[in-house]
Amino acid sequence: MAELERRLEEAEETLRAIRGGQVDALVVNTAEGEKIFTLRGAEASYRILVEAMNEGSLLLMTDGTVLYANARFAAMAGAPLEQIIGTPINRFFSEQELVKFVELLKRANRSGASDEFQLCGSEGHTCPVWLSLASTKPAGIDGFSAVVTDLTERKAAEAKVREMAGELEGVSYAIVHDMRAPLRAMEAFAYILEQDSPQHSPEQRKDLARRIATAAARLDELIRDALAYNQVVLQPTTLHAVNLAKLLGELLETYPNLSPEKADIQVVNELPSVIGNKSLLTQCFANLLGNAVKFVGPGVRPLVTVSSEAANGLSRIWIEDNGIGIPIHAQQRLFGMFQRLTSEYEGTGIGLAIVRKVVERMGGKVGAESQAGKGSRFWVELRTA
Repeated sequence: MAELERRLEEAEETLRAIRGGQVDALVVNTAEGEKIFTLRGAEASYRILVEAMNEGSLLLMTDGTVLYANARFAAMAGAPLEQIIGTPINRFFSEQELVKFVELLKRANRSGASDEFQLCGSEGHTCPVWLSLASTKPAGIDGFSAVVTDLTERKAAEAKVREMAGELEGVSYAIVHDMRAPLRAMEAFAYILEQDSPQHSPEQRKDLARRIATAAARLDELIRDALAYNQVVLQPTTLHAVNLAKLLGELLETYPNLSPEKADIQVVNELPSVIGNKSLLTQCFANLLGNAVKFVGPGVRPLVTVSSEAANGLSRIWIEDNGIGIPIHAQQRLFGMFQRLTSEYEGTGIGLAIVRKVVERMGGKVGAESQAGKGSRFWVELRTA
């Protein structure tokens, strides 16, 4: 009994010492009572934490030799851990980046330092990273600890923002350029009316007013189409399975310009379901079918056929018409902003730019085959659902 009491007293003294910070251990209250985690247990828990985190972690000697690396860093470097630990970190940098890394080590010796790098792994694998270094001298170790953050997603997001900014800049320039024509026309006709010359008959004044109204309508159409394009560029896109047979059926029933009274539109085989966005697909095919029935010669009834073919997980939808066709020299700019290929038909030249953008946002492709005077064949390729 005396021995048991002595051992209990010794255990209580140990617990008091741990609580007072005199022993490198932790006392944790659990459902089973107090548990002691010694330094060795803490190291194991720390290792589990480092291995599980989403950042790369390194321990380096002063000469750059890797003493420790976690699995996340190995994934960034594109190399197995056994090929990283014990090797120089230099091998993951290009010559130019290595000079910058050496400078970072010098700065990290004085205080924490960080910079952006491009990791170069095996077989051409690269990964943009943000590398933060700190000296381990305060912990009694002559070396460096490093935290490595993968910048791949951030770089992709930045590229997307730059692309969107470029698209909107192009729209802004085109709007300013194209809107000046109807504005100048309105200004000129309004000035003539304002003069109230006796030489102008009531019929001439009515004609000037009509021209002003036409220019205003043209300006309004430009603004609406530009806003539609901006919406396509900026709106969030959720992709899901879309039944194209159903979607085209709804278009043919609800769009007056696609009615049987205006055009013959035939779907020659069963259209598939594709991975896309219903709203974007509606814009896409409304524009393509609208162009197919619009750009025909005088007195020619529009004849449009819609068909599909599938290969390698992709579905290609063809829209073929009997229209005026597109000259070879004009096909390079076919899907650009405000590209009106003829002044004989109304329009702003934004429709095919919208088609290109919505198809790209759904991860697809769009193209055309055409000859002047022989009709056109437009195609849209998307993933099959």
